Amino acid sequence: MDRKTTEAIKSLAPNVCFSSKQDSNEIVKWDIENSGIKEPTKAEINAEIKKLEEEYKANEYQRSR
Repeated sequence: MDRKTTEAIKSLAPNVCFSSKQDSNEIVKWDIENSGIKEPTKAEINAEIKKLEEEYKANEYQRSR
């Protein structure tokens, strides 16, 4: 799983454990025990990736100081 997808999932579902195939972005195990959080859809993950990328770009000035 690529880093952007992992960061998006962690942003959408903090404190939830998941396992994925190393060569794809497919979640193979989603541990929702006691969390009440459902597995995010691909659309939700993609939207979160876009949001995180926009936040990163918006903070470019702060990083370059």
